[in-house]
Order: sequence, then structure tokens, then C-alpha cells
Amino acid sequence: MLLGFGAILLVLLAWLLSSSIHSKSAVDRYKDKLRAAGEKLDVKDLIPPRPDPDKNGLSLFESAALHMNSGAGALQSNGPPAMRMVAPGKAMVGWQQSEIVSVEYSSLITNTWNDIELALQSQGSTLDLLRQTAERPQLVFELDYKQGTFPPLTYLSAMKGAALLLSPAAIDALHRGDSAEAVTNIHCLLALVNGWKEPFYISQLVRVAMAQIAATGQWELLQATNLSDQQLTILQKDWTDLDFCRGLEKALLIERIYMNTTIQQLRTSNNPSAIYAGLYTLGTSSSSSGDWLEDLKDLGRSAKLKTAETLWRVSWSYSDELANLQGDQVTGRNNPASSDQRFFQRCIIRTRSQTRRVGAGSAKYELVAERTQ
Repeated sequence: MLLGFGAILLVLLAWLLSSSIHSKSAVDRYKDKLRAAGEKLDVKDLIPPRPDPDKNGLSLFESAALHMNSGAGALQSNGPPAMRMVAPGKAMVGWQQSEIVSVEYSSLITNTWNDIELALQSQGSTLDLLRQTAERPQLVFELDYKQGTFPPLTYLSAMKGAALLLSPAAIDALHRGDSAEAVTNIHCLLALVNGWKEPFYISQLVRVAMAQIAATGQWELLQATNLSDQQLTILQKDWTDLDFCRGLEKALLIERIYMNTTIQQLRTSNNPSAIYAGLYTLGTSSSSSGDWLEDLKDLGRSAKLKTAETLWRVSWSYSDELANLQGDQVTGRNNPASSDQRFFQRCIIRTRSQTRRVGAGSAKYELVAERTQ
């Protein structure tokens, strides 16, 4: 019996070794194929160039972010509505209303325009700094791309917060009849979106969210009758300069590298599941529960997890790495950066189909497809 068990164990080990070698070779061959096609698989080849300090609005934006939202309670609880839909195909012009009313938990919240102006006055220095930031052609945050993992993007909420401050400021200016200030605020918001071109999915999604906020503010602006051709020309150029497809393309390239670096780090770890979950222990108590049956079950679960981790590190991780590479390649190839925007939806459908075909139809690719519609 022991001899038979030993033979079975040897067969399993031989199969595992063969599977590991085959899977690793498949990854290496695919990487060689990508490099031969001119694909960049090293992060140093994709690091954005350092900006000219005189052209980078980073220091100004960081100063603005320090005081953003402090004292702006009326803007956060019940700010001026922008293009609020009141019926299918019908929107209310927010700045034309006599007061600001919204519904929360079946009750009405009402603010006066004086409340909004007082809140904006408390943010006066922040708005001035944001306008100065927009005068610089670039907004580049100092990130360490070479560390091999996703850098912390602690300023994302401040970027969206800037949009949530500039849009109400524009609507309030329209209510006061100051179209020039309204145009300045929308222009500033779009300039921030145009200057910030960070190659990460989440950064690109925040850029899209900021542009959506700008779009509703722009609609409010277009309801005014005292706009000049020069003001409209400025905003037209701002919207024409927006480019989300190339930003997404760069994000795909650099995140492909980071994702595969993460897989490689997990593969060399003795406890990949705990690292992946952001934990330091397995989540099971190291002390006895006092119930021998429960202790036995815990031991079985721990052994099962360790076996699965070992199999993943030795063999299955290479299959995951290959699927990730193939999925990113399909998504990048179908990105319509150089295509007519009319075919955007067709590109999304094709991406979904091809990622599933190569076994990479994970939530990550579904998210990219859904958020870019």
C-alpha cells in the first residue's frame, strides 16, 4: 500500500512539475511575441517625462487642496443644481431659480443664493489657486513609477473636489449675471482635466467624472444670453482638446506591467492569499478553541489553503499571468484611440468577446468596457 501511495505521489509531482514548466514556457513565449511586435513590457519605457516646473501646476494645486471644502457646507449639502432633469428630455436651468431646493430622505432642503455665495467666499483663496493652476499647461503629480507596485493616488478626491467647487461657482456667477466669471470657472475645470493625463485606470475614470460635471455646468452656461463669441471659442477649444482614448491606452500599457509584477511578487511569497487580501495572518486563530472537532476542521481548512497556494505559486499563477497579458493585449488592440468615435461601442463589444475567448473575461475587463461606454 505504501508503495502504491508513493507511486501516486510521484506521478502527481511529475505532473505538477511538467505543468509548471509548460505554463512558464507559454508565458515566456507570449512575452517574446509581444516584444517582437514592439510592445513595451518594462515600466521604465513607459514612465512619463518629468515636466518643466514652470509649466507644472502641481504646487499651486497642492496649496488649493489644503483648504478645499473647509467651510463649504452649503455647497456640499445642497449646492446649485446643474442641468437637473425634470422630465424625459427636459432639464431645469439651475441659475434661473429663486432658491436652491433639493429632496433628501423625503424632505426638502432649501438654501438661498446668499448661502451659496457665503460658502464660495470661504473658498475664495482655493478658487484663486485653482485658476492659477489652470494657467499652467500641465498638472503632473510626482509618482514613483519604478517601485513596481501601484503608487498611492491620495489626491484623487481633491481632483474631483475641484470640479465640485468650480461648477457651483460657475452657476452662482450666472445667477449674478457674470458670464465672464462663469466661463472662467468652466474653462479652469476643463483645463485641469486636459492638463492631468495620468496613466492609471482610476485616474482616467476621475477625469471622465470631472468632464461630466463640466458638461452639466456648460449646459447651464449655454442658457445665458450674454455670452460672447470669444468666450464660446475658448470653451470650444477646451472641449476639442479633451482626449480620453489615448489616456486609457497608456493606462492599459502601464497597468499591464504592474499587474504582472504583482503576480510575480505573489508567486514568490509564502502566503500569497494573505498578501492579496491585505492581511498579515490567515484570519484563523493561532490558539486552540477548546473544541477538538473545531480545531481539526481549522487544521483541515489551513492545509487545504496551503495546498491551493502551493499549486497556484508553482503552476496556476502562470496561467493567470498569461490570461492577464492576453486580456490586456485584446483590450489595448481594440481601444479606439485612432478610430472614429462612432465605432466606440463596436470596439467594446469586440473586446468583451475576445477577452472571454482567451479566458481573460474577468471583472477587470468588464469594468473597463462598462466605464468607457
